[in-house]
Amino acid sequence: MRNSSLLRIYGKLIISAGCWGGAFVAAKIVVQQLPPTLAAALRFTLAFSVLLVALIIKEGKKAWVPPRDWALLIAAALTGIALYNIFFFTGMIYTSPINGSLIVSSGPVMTTLISGLLFKERITGRQSLGLFLSLGGVAVIISQGSWSILKELAFNKGDLIIAGALFCWSLYTVIGKATGQRWSSLLATTYACGLGAVILWIFAWPHVHTTQWQNLEPPVIVAVIFMAVFASAIAFVFWYDGVRQVGAGRTSAFQNLVPVFSAVSANLILGDRIFPFHAIGAVLILYGVYLANSKQKPQPVQTLACSPKNAP
Repeated sequence: MRNSSLLRIYGKLIISAGCWGGAFVAAKIVVQQLPPTLAAALRFTLAFSVLLVALIIKEGKKAWVPPRDWALLIAAALTGIALYNIFFFTGMIYTSPINGSLIVSSGPVMTTLISGLLFKERITGRQSLGLFLSLGGVAVIISQGSWSILKELAFNKGDLIIAGALFCWSLYTVIGKATGQRWSSLLATTYACGLGAVILWIFAWPHVHTTQWQNLEPPVIVAVIFMAVFASAIAFVFWYDGVRQVGAGRTSAFQNLVPVFSAVSANLILGDRIFPFHAIGAVLILYGVYLANSKQKPQPVQTLACSPKNAP
């Protein structure tokens, strides 16, 4: 591959990571005026519309999946779109974008643990060490580096809710191993977003008539559009192109930029401070993820995701 083509692909991957990092800040803005379920429903209704166009252009008639084959797709929609985003938006009411992105960045390690528990996949000593370090990093984040908070379990409830989102996303990733054997990532993700939006509207509908739409501030509207179009649709297409062009291994390295972009954007846009415990937690989490995922044989299947394993 020519250097110019490689740089273009890497540029797209950096843009994807930037969009996902910025999504934590966007969510923090959105939940100031919109209920979590309504925010999530709007996000994925718009995202589905964009992805559906891309799917039809790319796959044509192959884009149709008979409803009798929707079981896995519904499971993916429930865990990775509906439940994940209910936890995600609710958690962002109470915690900071920096905390949220760092906790979610331990997703690959949590996925390894769930795969081992549910499907008896062998967990190596190296993966166990990575799991221990990453969970230690999460503990540092949610305890704010304070032993007294950890000892008394006086955690920020937003951090705990985000941990619930992390668990849902890890289940979604595990389910994606099965969907990836049957459909392309673009197709599976588009259906998951569409079905997830339907589920979300069931919970969001009561808020439609109570929300003061005329009072929505421009930053909230822009944030919803950003999360739907850029963080959910365009970023996924760019990421999928990167996986296809340079492989999953090289692409996955760019996942580590997500909490970096989140921290920088939170500092610039919201004025959030970056504390030493953020840096310590980040090092433990990211090194743990590296240990858990390094020197493994590549999986021949594609995984379903609107984003990589640590994205919102």
